[in-house]
Amino acid sequence: MELVNLCFADDLFLFAYGDVGSASIIKEALDEFKNASGLVPSLPKSTAYFCNVLNHVKLSILQILPFEEGKLPVKYLGVPLVSSRLMIRDCNELVDKVQLRIQDWKNKSLSIAGRLQLIHSILGSMHIYWASVFILPTRVLLNIEQLMRQFLWCHGSSGKGKSKVAWEIVCLPKHEGGLGIRRLECFNSALMASHIWKLLTLKESLWVKWIHEYKLKGRNFWDFPMRGNMSWGWRKILKLRPIIRKFIWSKIGNGRNTSLWFDTWADFEPLAAQISPRDIVRSGLSLQSKVQDVIHHGLWVWPQELLVKYPFLNNYNTPIRDDARDTLVWRNIHGNVKKFSVSQVWDDIRHRESKVNWYSMVWFPSCIPRHAINLWLIIRRKLKTQDLVPMWDVSDSLGMVCSLCESVPDSHDHLFFECPFANGIWDRVKVCAGLAHYTPNVYVIIQALMPIMKRRTTNSVVAKLVVAAATYYVWQERNWRLFKKGKRSPDQIVECIKSSVRLKLLSCKLKKSKNGERLARLWDLPEAVFK
Repeated sequence: MELVNLCFADDLFLFAYGDVGSASIIKEALDEFKNASGLVPSLPKSTAYFCNVLNHVKLSILQILPFEEGKLPVKYLGVPLVSSRLMIRDCNELVDKVQLRIQDWKNKSLSIAGRLQLIHSILGSMHIYWASVFILPTRVLLNIEQLMRQFLWCHGSSGKGKSKVAWEIVCLPKHEGGLGIRRLECFNSALMASHIWKLLTLKESLWVKWIHEYKLKGRNFWDFPMRGNMSWGWRKILKLRPIIRKFIWSKIGNGRNTSLWFDTWADFEPLAAQISPRDIVRSGLSLQSKVQDVIHHGLWVWPQELLVKYPFLNNYNTPIRDDARDTLVWRNIHGNVKKFSVSQVWDDIRHRESKVNWYSMVWFPSCIPRHAINLWLIIRRKLKTQDLVPMWDVSDSLGMVCSLCESVPDSHDHLFFECPFANGIWDRVKVCAGLAHYTPNVYVIIQALMPIMKRRTTNSVVAKLVVAAATYYVWQERNWRLFKKGKRSPDQIVECIKSSVRLKLLSCKLKKSKNGERLARLWDLPEAVFK
């Protein structure tokens, strides 16, 4: 039976051939419905959409059905309903929404940590509804990412070349050295993979039934050829197969629902990649064969012709359970069975880098976001210090000497904390963090903290908070003196560092021990901070 209508909450789509006879049938059906129910369809509110219909036929149809003529693509539930390729112009509305949201935030005093949070929670999610329906054009996704990048680094202005860290690195997870922003194209593929999962697991859905009835027609999804006249959307779904195929495994039960050749059900690639269709047919089997077809009385019995030519088939001897059904499972990149989810798919198909050993130094539950991002930039040596500026900016607007000590050009090593001014500040706060004997160099300090970095002890948390706060306020003072011509005394900066750390510790729960009580006295914390 062909699809002739779609019913929504308060709308009805009727599909028909673009001829006068079909229009007459629709008009008669509407009149019969009116007479039988007493409900009158609102013809002025109805719309007719035409595709490849001659103009004189269109006019004749509109005389029978006095509807308003609409223009394709029709928009429904927030997305355009298109039968052909989704064009960039069809997605301009999505890009404009992101741009308008950024315009609302541009004039607000947001730190880079605040902008990052807005990208995570809002900008990075605005495309999800569209991306779960379509494979969006690459140019559209890149345009949205460009807006996100400009908002992160330039507060929404088009500041070319002002990005401190490459976008590919920013989009890595935090434990791999990035800021955890997802690449939109990869996440779009993960969202669309959920449709493939529904097809393979035969989810109760009109779309799944229609695809199996009119597209696959009994063929295995992995074997379906990508050629001939097919819709743009269906072609895009088929192109995702190489990306996710290695993660979808069939857990053998009785073997009745698993393709012998095209499904992955053992620790080898599908047999169709190794055995030719001609050899399959010659052996007495077919391309539609199931695993059960080579099982007899609980034993694997491969045709002798195949065993002679492909002796590795002796290794395909997965245990069979007659009382269990075959089930599909998702095996992640490490080979572990995981529950299928879009986030799991994204994590397995995304670009990966090695884990960084300083992750816990920057990102931990009690970190102060502004301080954490500043420390992240320091570790990556991406702050615009005077020794690096010539690579980005040929002007001499930043001067030639450190604005704190006014003796030598500043650099990451100099500011944190080899500079006499910064070193004096570090000497006064390191005792409060239990780091009295540490060398005044932030990179040496981080390496020295490696053994306790992952611990959630009070000493570890306080040490990380103090290091991040000290680097943040030293960098802030450097910029104030350089750009705003203002100065604070070392006492004022030390007080800012201690105040920030103390306020953060007030929101934490400390374990009541001798060490905890000592730190509470040191930081003037009330009894309420103990568990």
